[in-house]
Parts: sequence; structure tokens; C-alpha cells
Amino acid sequence: MTDSLREYLDFHLGVSGRIQAFQQRRMYSVELEITNICNLSCRYCYASANRKKAGLDDSTVIKILEAMQRGGMKEVGWIGGEPLLVPDLYQWMRTATERGLDNVLYTNGLLIDATCARELVTHCSTGRIVVHLDSVDYEHWSAGQMRPSREKFEKNLHVLDRLVEAGYPAERVIMSTPLTRSCYETLEETLALFASYGVRFINLIPLTPLGLSTDKNAFLSPEEIWNAMVMRSETLKMPELMDLGICEYCKQFQMTDISVNCEGMVLPYIDYFHPTGSVYEEDLDILVERNFDALSLSGWVTPDTFGNRIRGYCSVCEHKAWCFGNPVSREPVVMGEPDHDCLLVCQHEVDRG
Repeated sequence: MTDSLREYLDFHLGVSGRIQAFQQRRMYSVELEITNICNLSCRYCYASANRKKAGLDDSTVIKILEAMQRGGMKEVGWIGGEPLLVPDLYQWMRTATERGLDNVLYTNGLLIDATCARELVTHCSTGRIVVHLDSVDYEHWSAGQMRPSREKFEKNLHVLDRLVEAGYPAERVIMSTPLTRSCYETLEETLALFASYGVRFINLIPLTPLGLSTDKNAFLSPEEIWNAMVMRSETLKMPELMDLGICEYCKQFQMTDISVNCEGMVLPYIDYFHPTGSVYEEDLDILVERNFDALSLSGWVTPDTFGNRIRGYCSVCEHKAWCFGNPVSREPVVMGEPDHDCLLVCQHEVDRG
């Protein structure tokens, strides 16, 4: 990894701090799925369409933040659903700051008006805001929605305007775009919009066949995924980004980031549905200490490259461009071991048939 790339990842993701955390056998960050309710209806969402509405309550969130402080963790990610739908969010962000934690908000931005933007300038000043936007074109944006709305599209499209006008620095915003067929067709224009605001980190997310993401025609080929990476690298004028591959935002989190879903289950990441415990039964810091190897996925990712390379069985899979080694499985798997029930392999075997 070049010095410039390391500086880039340190600024946006705190990678050096994450490596240190891993060496000390502690987590750096926790993503809290405070609700699974959303104000969009994305066709490719990993969450199940039949999932019962749920969320974390105030006492549970406060207890988690206290455990994070005790465990030496540095960052809390607020995820959903759409976390801005939760009335207690700002108070929780204040509490997190008081506990020495940086706030990271994952949002579609529909609820970010001028008042909300000013709140986020205060609460996310040392963290990040990660905004999801599919396309700058309404027709292509609508293709990814089950209930498209021109009003929602305009709010999603102009979220950067509201953040920048409130004084939030564009370089602390991470824009996130899924690699679906409809998004790919306007990707060059979408990337150009992000760059015009001064955004320096753009996350390209491959589809995995989980939850609502079942349309085989929406998946890109490896060649198209490569082309998407080239477009991003050229737009940001950073050829070294080609070394990171796709979904590089998530890759750098592997090993030192865990998730607590809206039912209180503790997971290595939010769409890995095989929990190691529950925050309703055990304090998070104690649970992490007892299950560090399982939660850090240390048998699967090499710590020196920190998620940029995978090892074991997944490292030779022809489909790793989609999942970068995440074991997308119906059943718990042993990291680095053959997973004959991998949903990605099954998906592409169906395609070939």
C-alpha cells in the first residue's frame, strides 16, 4: 500500500487505528441498526421483505455506548433502515460524543433538511456521513425502487447541497452507489456529480443475492465491475484506487467492526445472519472479548493488507468480485473453509444452467 493510499484510508476510515485495535484484540467500531424501517423501497436491499419491524430502545443503546467506551472502541455507526426516522438519534449522538466516540451516519438523506444538516454538522464533525444515491437520472433511480417518487428522488439527489450549505465538509461525506444494472448505465454521470462537490471517497457496492436482491438481470459481470472501478479511479484522479477493488469501504472495516442488529444480535457484519450473542443477554464489551476471533473474521482476512486480500477457500473462488470473500451462506461457516452452500455460488450456478 502506497503512502498516499494509506493517508487516504486513514483520513476517511481510520485504518491505522483499526490495525492497532486488531493487534490489541479489540474492536474499533460498532454499527447499530437502530431501526429496520426505511422511507425508501430499494429492490436490492439485503433485508428481507418479510422482516418484522424492530429497533433498539433507549436503554439498550445507552448500555451499548457505555460498553463501547469500556472496551476502548472509537466509533459508532448509526444504520437502518433509515436512522433519521428515530426521534432519539440526536440525543444518542450527543451521548456517544460524551463517551469519546465518533458518530458515523448511514442515510439516504431524504430527511436532511436545513435543521437536520446543522445538527449533523455538530454531531458528525469528527466522524462521517455516508449517503446512498443510485443515480443522477430519475428513470434509472426509479428502476431500483418498488415505490418510486419524483419528490424522494429530488431530496436524495440534492442531499449534498443541504450538507454543504450547512457547513459540513464534502471531504467528510462518503457517497455510496450500488453496482446494479440501472446504476451502472449512468455511473459516469453520478460519479462526476459527487466529484463536483469535492467528495473524495466513493463506495461501489456489489450486489449479493440476499433479502430483496433476487433479480439476476441486475447483477453486473466481472468486466463491468472492473469498468466501474476504472471510472471511479479516473473521476477522482487516483489510479491507486484500483488496488482496493470494490466495496473498499467495507473491506477496511473487516476485523475491527461489528454490528448489532435491530433485534440486539451481535454479528461480524450486518448481513451475516449468524450471531455470536445478544446485547440483551450480555454486555457488548464482554461479548466481544469472549468472541473476538469469530467476530473479527481473523481466519479469513490477512491483517497486513486489512481486507484487501482474502485467504483460504474463498481466495480462489471465481465469484469473489461480488463478495470480496464474505461468506454469504444459509448456515454458519468456518472462515477459510469450503462453503458448499454459498448463496453466491448457487446463484451463478443457476445462471450457468
